[in-house]
Amino acid sequence: MKNCLTLVLKRLFLGLFLFVFYSCAYKSPVEEPYSILIKEGFSGRTVKGKCFLKGESFFLKNNFSGGAYGDFIASAEILILYLKPPLSSEVILLWKKGEDVIKMINLDKKKIYKIVYERLGQADLSFYFLGLREKRLHLKRGLLEGEYQFFPEEREGIFTSPIFNLNWKIKELEFTSELPPTLELTGFKEKEIELPF
Repeated sequence: MKNCLTLVLKRLFLGLFLFVFYSCAYKSPVEEPYSILIKEGFSGRTVKGKCFLKGESFFLKNNFSGGAYGDFIASAEILILYLKPPLSSEVILLWKKGEDVIKMINLDKKKIYKIVYERLGQADLSFYFLGLREKRLHLKRGLLEGEYQFFPEEREGIFTSPIFNLNWKIKELEFTSELPPTLELTGFKEKEIELPF
């Protein structure tokens, strides 16, 4: 009986030793998607994640501000934000490389607002949204002037101008092989908003 108890204690001690040894051993860290994007860029990759976006506008003394949590899909060629404001309908913001348009799609009201701005198609909005380009930039195009900043540690971006401010924070980020769902937009009314500056 004593030999059996000694044998059980030895095996228990050996098992505990091996468990502690393997669980405390050095494991190479899994590189997170954001650090891979900073080093290599998109390189044909697509990412998806969650964010919080807050905007303020100062048009003609009509100040407006609002914020929303949402999901996004981004690649070098496209940026789609699915925003879900708490007291409003879901809004989708869509930008494609090569187009001078940001589409703002209101699903409940079945409206598409096309915000047209010259040379917008040349900008890499996905890169700036994720902070993969300059971290601080002063922009001046025509009458529009503003400051862009991105803080990689907090994964937070800010764009301030006399006309509007935007703040966004990336909450989650992961690589995906999913393609963005095609949007069924038949019956939607379109309105074009051309920014003169």
